[in-house]
Amino acid sequence: WDSGKGKDNRKGKGDYGDRKGNKGEGKGGCMVYCGNLPFRSDCSGLEDRFAEFGEVVRFDIPQDQKGSGKGFALVLFSKEVQAQAAIEGLNDTEFEGRYMKVRMDSFA
Repeated sequence: WDSGKGKDNRKGKGDYGDRKGNKGEGKGGCMVYCGNLPFRSDCSGLEDRFAEFGEVVRFDIPQDQKGSGKGFALVLFSKEVQAQAAIEGLNDTEFEGRYMKVRMDSFA
């Protein structure tokens, strides 16, 4: 899976762990989905909010062809316990006027 651009705007292909039913945790870490983000925003500061809960290995906001965010982010934590803490701490919290939906990534 190639999300497009990483936090440094380079197109990247990352190792997001194995995709065989391990709920996002593998050698690459534990993936969290963050939805209901504003499309107009570059979501600056959002990565820092996730980093309060643990080591963020990778943070991606997929973009459309015009460079606008698609309304969600994928956050890879180094450990499942950190991902769980982020989910508990950030789900249904406000970010730029919208309430984020934060959960384990079901495709990881």
